[in-house]
Parts: sequence; structure tokens; C-alpha cells
Amino acid sequence: MSALEPELLLAGLFASVRVVALAIVAPVFGNTAVPMRMRAGLGILVASSLSQGLAATALPELSSGISLAGAVVGELLIGFALGFAARLVFDAMGLVGGLLSAQGGLGAATLIDPGSGASTTSPSLLLESIAVLLYFAIDGHHVLIRALATSFSVLPPGGGGPFVASAIGIAGLGADLFSIAVRLAAPVTAALLLANLAMGVLGRVLPEMNLMMVQIPAHVLLMLGMMLAGVSGFTAAVVGSLERWPGRAFTAVMGAP
Repeated sequence: MSALEPELLLAGLFASVRVVALAIVAPVFGNTAVPMRMRAGLGILVASSLSQGLAATALPELSSGISLAGAVVGELLIGFALGFAARLVFDAMGLVGGLLSAQGGLGAATLIDPGSGASTTSPSLLLESIAVLLYFAIDGHHVLIRALATSFSVLPPGGGGPFVASAIGIAGLGADLFSIAVRLAAPVTAALLLANLAMGVLGRVLPEMNLMMVQIPAHVLLMLGMMLAGVSGFTAAVVGSLERWPGRAFTAVMGAP
């Protein structure tokens, strides 16, 4: 009968709200290609497993409907914040593809991302797909679920939403996003810069040559060649970023050490 106590049922409700909110925006599972019913069902399934370990004594005093609604909103904010912070690393992969496209001559070759419905470039879509495969290969989704379970001990269910420090921490993750993108794109950027210098010298030596007919195909071939030559190092760097990111996202949102 203890499983039917109101305190435990309320803890399960709060856990479900937090988990479902995370599932809506979480990396991979929050993709628009995943049906909303499937995301909600997955969130409720995970919440039902996590709620068994929640301590009923951690619940706050909810004396009115307003306080209950505020607690539910707080759980929504926690789930959204944690899921949003966790998916930023995939946006870094898309940013790398955008940088390479702009410098490699493929900036005008845009297409519609079936996952987000937004306009993107072919390298961005390729790198994001590779990041998703690596994410499952290193069990990144398991790490995210463990971080979610730990969040209930840092911010107990019904105890309120993330604080201002969480917003500042997520903003700091945005700076890390650009740092990751610039580091990953740096080798190709340097190679394309040298190629531009070589094209400039060639244009001075052979002024009758139409550089526009040579430069764009050369940049595309150089970019693809650099990506192929550095695939092992690039993969290792992406794996390292994916492995470290859940901890950084958790610390930013929860303020935990």
C-alpha cells in the first residue's frame, strides 16, 4: 500500500514532468522526426523507473493549487534546461559544417534538415549525423539518463526550478560551443587560407587565368580531402567532446561540482 501513498504519487508526477520535458528537447530524442507521443511515452517510462527511488520526505509543503502549479512549472524548467544544455554539443557540429561550407565553397548549397525543418548545408547535416552515431556508440544517452537521475538529488522534485546561475551556466556553454566548433574547423580553415594565398600568387603570375573557375572547385576538393585525411583525428575529437559534454551541461544547469 505504500506505493499508493499520496507523497509517492506526487513525487512520481513531478518526476514525470521533469523527464518528459527533457525528452522533448533532449539530443536525438528531441528531434522533430521522433513523434511527440513516442517522446512523451519514453519520458513517462523513464520517470516510472526513477520515481521508485525518490524519497517522499524530499517533497516540499504544497498548501495550495498555486504552489502546486509553481512546482510543476519548476520541473518543466529543469527538464527543458538540462535537455537544451545537453543538445548544444550537436549544434557545435552543425556550426563546424557551416564554417567549412562557407570557406570551402559550399555555402550556397543549402538544403532542408528533415529533423529540424531549418535550412542547413550538406557538411552540417553530415557532421551532425556522424555525431549522432558516435553519441549512441559511446552510450551518451545512458550518461544523460544517469545525469537526470542525479538531478533529483541536487534539485529534489517539486523543490523549484533552476536558478539564475543556471541561465548563466547555459550561456557559458554557448561560448564553449563556439570554442569546440573553431577548434574542429581550424585545420581545414588553415589549409583553405593557404590555398587562398596560393591562388592570389597564381593570379599575379597568370593574370589571364579565370581564378573563379579554378578557385571554387579547388576549395571543395581541398575541403573534402582534408576531411577525409583527418577523419580519425576528427572522430576522436568529436568523441572527446561528446563524452565531456554531459558533465559540463549538468554542472551548468544544476550548479553541482
